[in-house]
Amino acid sequence: MEVYPVIECLTPDERAGAFAIRRAVFVVEMQIDPAVERDGRDADAAHFLALADGRAVGAGRYVRDGDTIKLGRIAVLPDYRRQGVGRALVRFMLDHARRAGATRAFLHAQASARAFYFAIGFVEEGTPFIEAGIPHISMSLDLSNS
Repeated sequence: MEVYPVIECLTPDERAGAFAIRRAVFVVEMQIDPAVERDGRDADAAHFLALADGRAVGAGRYVRDGDTIKLGRIAVLPDYRRQGVGRALVRFMLDHARRAGATRAFLHAQASARAFYFAIGFVEEGTPFIEAGIPHISMSLDLSNS
């Protein structure tokens, strides 16, 4: 399996790359309303890009609240799915948050991605719900023991 480097988006161009991937996946592919996808939390979030041959192919963000982070907007371009891009992206984000002192991570996983997050160590919390017209489940991970 190829190794995919991940970077934190520190420049406007890197952030624009992350937003372009999110738009391609969530708005164009999944038909999510752009107003829902761009929810007003981006200014407060840490943003990340996964790269393949220097090209941005995956994106994600997290918003911190005390010792807890909420991961979200995790997207991988279709041609790069099931190749380890998403795993590299999420693990980098979790390591980044852990180094910054976060002790807990949670997310609203699309039901179709439940097994992906479970394999990383997340556990389900609560019951399934609908968000942006898509079935989701809340999941969390204790960063102090992982």
